[in-house]
Amino acid sequence: MRRRTRTRTRFSAWVERETVRGVVASLSRLTPVTKNAVYGWLDGRREPRLSTAGFIVQISGGDVSLEDIVAHRSQVREKPPL
Repeated sequence: MRRRTRTRTRFSAWVERETVRGVVASLSRLTPVTKNAVYGWLDGRREPRLSTAGFIVQISGGDVSLEDIVAHRSQVREKPPL
């Protein structure tokens, strides 16, 4: 199942390019991660642990920074004005 966040961020754009399955496959070589965890990050319900976020920066080749990952959650959780 493919979910889309309402707010497009640098982090969500990277996950979209790599796919959730691809992110899980790449991260699983370095640390345990599930597709539900990635969907939780995308939805803004959670954010990855610092060590996992560091691995994300590493596997993204610098396309995503720690700041992008942290900013994603706050940007997704912001409610659009009525």
